[in-house]
Amino acid sequence: AIAQAGKRGEEAEATRLERELLESEVADYRRRAELHPTDAGLRLQIGKRLMRVDDHDSALTEFQKAVGDPRMEREARFHMAQCFHRKGFLDLARKEYERTLEGVQGMDERSKEILYNLGSLAEAADDRDEARAFYARVYEVDIGYRDVASKMEQFR
Repeated sequence: AIAQAGKRGEEAEATRLERELLESEVADYRRRAELHPTDAGLRLQIGKRLMRVDDHDSALTEFQKAVGDPRMEREARFHMAQCFHRKGFLDLARKEYERTLEGVQGMDERSKEILYNLGSLAEAADDRDEARAFYARVYEVDIGYRDVASKMEQFR
């Protein structure tokens, strides 16, 4: 139904249906979490869906519960940082992004995304040198990542 509404150009209807689906998924995951309250994976899934419906406070609650599981910690911290970022708590976002990078060896897609976001935060704080340093870490391993090449030119 969501795809059909989109094909017909009924964006408002498609958005409404998608939100309805996400709310149904949240309810389903919450029922599962009631049965398995220590399942961090369920908490992570609930939080992701709550983020998609812009309920950042509730999403943060779920991510904070998931962060206690070492298998879910990195992903939960990343999403906590995104919630803080979207709420405008840039200092908290930065702290969680940095925690997410702790102990990570190498440069995977998530690390590039985090470094790029840290560059964006530094840029928003008008700290050109720090923004360039974060962007440079991405640039040196993946010149084609997003618009990092133009960011490097901008902060030359």
